[in-house]
Amino acid sequence: MWSAWAAATPGSTLAPTTAWSRPPLTSRPLKSAKANASPCPRRSPSFEQGWIDRDSRCAGRSLEAWYAWHMGNPLETLPMTENVINHRDIYDTDFLSWIDQQTRLLRTRRFAELDCTHLIEELEDMGREQKVALQSLLRQILIHLLKLQCSPAVEPRTHWIEEVAEWRDQAQTRLDATPSLKHYLNELFDKAWLQARRSATKSLQAHGESVCIPLVCPYTVTQTLDHEFFPQHHP
Repeated sequence: MWSAWAAATPGSTLAPTTAWSRPPLTSRPLKSAKANASPCPRRSPSFEQGWIDRDSRCAGRSLEAWYAWHMGNPLETLPMTENVINHRDIYDTDFLSWIDQQTRLLRTRRFAELDCTHLIEELEDMGREQKVALQSLLRQILIHLLKLQCSPAVEPRTHWIEEVAEWRDQAQTRLDATPSLKHYLNELFDKAWLQARRSATKSLQAHGESVCIPLVCPYTVTQTLDHEFFPQHHP
């Protein structure tokens, strides 16, 4: 092919060759595979055994625990997953120990080992307890406001006023500590009124008083929590 091009090109000074070929492979000395390998220090048997022991001691742990151990965390901070699961039984037998255990896991960010089922239940119960406590305070306030308004008794009025003042303070403390309770205030107030009306009626009848408790609450939420509001007796 080269010869045909040179012959067809007048004035060509290149010496034609019969064929093009790459340099022979033997033109450069070859290195053995051992010589080409990158230098790597030989690991001692104790080093190898250390990793084997470490892997065996991590057996049965979660993937996060295994990774944390290989990143250098002490083995003592990574309790066995099976043990953690078994320790969840203390929720029913030792609630305080269960709280301490879950707190340690949260602080060390070992989320995979948490007792999520019981944690969710406890958080939901905490929210319900906050609402139930506020509803109970509203019920007590309403009962005593009804007594002040409907009962002809004179002697217990001072005690009723003191009780209302105390429960108002407690209710306000809860609302200040948990502002989100205000979103449920009207709902809790309606439930508390139904309970208060029934309780006030039975209490006054038990003392021989014949009174007529209104069906609709005569007080607003603001009046119920107002420290200056006390209804007058209506015969």
